Amino acid sequence: MFKRGKFFVVYDDDAFIFHYLFGYKLTKNDTTGFPETQLNKITNTLEDKKISYQVIYKDKDPIVKDYSNLNNYYKVLNKTIEYLDMETKIGSLKKQIEEIDNYELLCRIVEVINNELERR
Repeated sequence: MFKRGKFFVVYDDDAFIFHYLFGYKLTKNDTTGFPETQLNKITNTLEDKKISYQVIYKDKDPIVKDYSNLNNYYKVLNKTIEYLDMETKIGSLKKQIEEIDNYELLCRIVEVINNELERR
C-alpha cells in the first residue's frame, strides 16, 4: 500500500486481493485505492487473515507486518483469481442475456437460474 495524498494505492495482485476482500473497484491499470480513514479497517482485516503487508509512506518509515511461514497471501490470491474469473464469466453471461431478443428463450433461462438458486 502506497500513501498518495489522503488515499492509499494498491497495485497488481495486491489490488486484486483488495477488490476481492473489500470490494474496491479495479482500474484498467490493475490498481485500486482507498481513503486513509479506512487504513485501520484494512490492516485489521489483513491481520485477521494473516496476510503480510507493507504500508509505504513518502516521508516516514514503512509499517511492515510479516507473517513469514504463516502468511496466507498466496492462498487468498488463488481464491481471488478464481473469484475474478467467475466475475468475468458472470459479466459475459449478463451481456449475452441482455442481447437475447427471443422472449421465450429469455424466460426459460431466467427460470433455470431461479430454480438453481432456490435449490442452494
